[in-house]
Amino acid sequence: MIGKVVSVILVAVCVFFGLLFNIVLHEAGHYAVADYYGAEPKIVFNVTESGFGFALNGKPVAETVYSAKTNYSQDFWIALAGPAVNLALFLSVVVFLSFVRMKNITFKIMLQLFAAVSILAFFLNAMPASGTDGFMMLNLLKLH
Repeated sequence: MIGKVVSVILVAVCVFFGLLFNIVLHEAGHYAVADYYGAEPKIVFNVTESGFGFALNGKPVAETVYSAKTNYSQDFWIALAGPAVNLALFLSVVVFLSFVRMKNITFKIMLQLFAAVSILAFFLNAMPASGTDGFMMLNLLKLH
């Protein structure tokens, strides 16, 4: 019984930190491309009183904002950069696990959980639903 509780806690901790890592690197992807275009980016973390999570007003956990003027093409590449980082994280773990024999099953499961969180973050951000990077990219393609 205690072993199952410890396993559930370990999974929850792995998912939480995997999600947090994906969020930070996702925003770093936006930041890097916006900085490349000279857009003067800034990453804003929206932390509520209860910690990280989606606030009641619908603000994301983190977002990259920039003050300099950009064109449609630059905005598209900036929006694409975040989900691209999530996809790259997923593919990196999959390739690593494909080529490296792991004797430590716990570490392997932790990496698999991280890969699952990364691909989920990719799909959730790339889908063209209101407020997502995918929605922004779709609208930018329509305008261009």
